[in-house]
Amino acid sequence: MRQVLLLNASEEILQLIDWQRAISLIFNGKAEPPYNYDYKYKIPHSSGVFYLPKAIILKKYIHIPRRKAMFSRKNIHRRDNHTCQYCSMRLQENQGTLDHIIPRSRGGLNTWENLVCCCSKCNTKKGNRTPNEANMKLLSVPEEPKSLHKTEIELTSTWSRWA
Repeated sequence: MRQVLLLNASEEILQLIDWQRAISLIFNGKAEPPYNYDYKYKIPHSSGVFYLPKAIILKKYIHIPRRKAMFSRKNIHRRDNHTCQYCSMRLQENQGTLDHIIPRSRGGLNTWENLVCCCSKCNTKKGNRTPNEANMKLLSVPEEPKSLHKTEIELTSTWSRWA
C-alpha cells in the first residue's frame, strides 16, 4: 500500500494519506515535494512512469486545533512516563497500576488530577490513605495533559520509515 506523509506548510506532520489523494493535491497546486527530497514511488501509467514523493508539503498553512487527551489508563501511564509517582521505578507498559491520590472510599474521583501511575508495591503500601497519611511524596502534581501527542508520536516513528 503506497501512503504519502502529508506535512503542513510549517513542516509539522499532519497525517498519512493514500497516493491518489497525494497526486490530487500535487496536480491541484496545493502541495509540493519537500526541497531536495529523493524518496519516491514509481507509479506506472499509460504515458510512462510518474515519480510520486513519499512526503509532500502543503503550500498554505492549515491551523489544526489541539485535541484534548482522552481519559484512559494508557494515557495516564503515558502522562507519567511509565514511572511510579512515589518511588520513581520505571514500569513496563503492562506492569503499573493506577493509584487514587484521594481514595475512592473517601470520595476520590476518576480524574486526571486524582490518578497517578504507581507500582504494585507502593500502591499496597499506601493502601486506603492519602499520600500525606502514608508519608509518601508524589514526584509531580498530576494534571490533565494540554493536548494529545499520541498521533504525533506514532506518525513521527512512522516518518523514520520514509527517510
